[in-house]
Amino acid sequence: SSTSAKLPPPPPSSSLTLTSLWLTSQITNYAYLLHLNLASGRTPNNPHAHPIFPWVTTFTSKCTSPTSPSWRDLTKSKYRLIKGDQQLDLQYSSVGHHITENLGDITYWIYLARRSDLSTLKRVVRGDFVKEHYPSCLERMYSFSPDESIPEFYDDPKIFCSKHEVLPSIELPEWCETAEDFIEYHRGLLESDYVSLRLCEWIDLNFGVCLKGKEAVRAKNVPLVLTSDRGGVGR
Repeated sequence: SSTSAKLPPPPPSSSLTLTSLWLTSQITNYAYLLHLNLASGRTPNNPHAHPIFPWVTTFTSKCTSPTSPSWRDLTKSKYRLIKGDQQLDLQYSSVGHHITENLGDITYWIYLARRSDLSTLKRVVRGDFVKEHYPSCLERMYSFSPDESIPEFYDDPKIFCSKHEVLPSIELPEWCETAEDFIEYHRGLLESDYVSLRLCEWIDLNFGVCLKGKEAVRAKNVPLVLTSDRGGVGR
């Protein structure tokens, strides 16, 4: 399956850095995240290092204001939100807070299942194809895994439409009549003031300062790869 997420052209020559352009709203959240993924070595169509985007809502209800209950908490990793602090504290006492990858290859193929060949799904996800193994709606897609989202859920209406008779298309939220409606809604949330004010915290968790040292410990975000020398992780 090919992704429709394509990196925008580099910003025009300027004394401002890319981050400064983003902070001054001269490029969108979407464009900045794509550039950030590329700079970190993530590339479209790579199941082991595909670009990641934040889930910004739980889809339990429509986000209509900053106080809507279904906004996702961007100050915590998706792994932390799904697993809970108690479990992460127990894991950290022995091995670390979470696995090192915030988008596994199996989740990648499940996200793209409606547009991917069944032979690939049987090879990567599970040999016996069972449609119940693939989340049927976006609320379930958000909650079934501790992994983050992908750009396609913000830019490609085809990703929801199944080409397989044995696998239904992804059910859209009741407030979206078509896949195009959903993309417009979801992209609007990504570019909203609510997300813009908090996106830097998600970036720190997934690309920045909260991946190591005391900040990682504070955010319950220490990946297993760091635990071989954990004596110095939080000190």
